[in-house]
Amino acid sequence: MMVAASRGNNLPSISDATIAAKPVFDAELGPELTCGTVAQPQEFSAEFGGEIVRFAPGEQVELDDGAHHLTIHGVHAERRVILLPECAEGPDTLGDDLELVYVWTGSQQQPDLSYMS
Repeated sequence: MMVAASRGNNLPSISDATIAAKPVFDAELGPELTCGTVAQPQEFSAEFGGEIVRFAPGEQVELDDGAHHLTIHGVHAERRVILLPECAEGPDTLGDDLELVYVWTGSQQQPDLSYMS
């Protein structure tokens, strides 16, 4: 079993899987009150074992290709368009701010992650 967390402006490479993030264009932009960061929400997509799923931050998806089981927890996804680097959390540059956690196991070793829900 492998458990990994990713935080930054890029998504991790996961063997035999494709993970992406894209902006949600029909969502409103609004400043974050503490630092004034303005960001556009994003959603995640994952392709694994011939299946493609989309999911939002706060959601969990499970994919299986018969040999491996992949569980992905979307944590945070936004594209920053205005930023005060000295004050902002996460990456201190404009662009993507992405966070996710994934668990990679053999298909027969599916972990019990009910405590994370």
